[in-house]
Amino acid sequence: MIVGSSEQQKELVRALEANGVKPVIDKSFALEELADAFRYEEAGKHFGKICLEF
Repeated sequence: MIVGSSEQQKELVRALEANGVKPVIDKSFALEELADAFRYEEAGKHFGKICLEF
């Protein structure tokens, strides 16, 4: 995702935090499951963010 300059990105984050906007997290994968995460994304069945934990 392209968000513009780093200052614009910081402004966006501040606005999201100020308004309580939270991302929808569909599923989290351990870093060791990276290939599974890509397959999950490729399947197109997710709704929201796919996260990696490390």
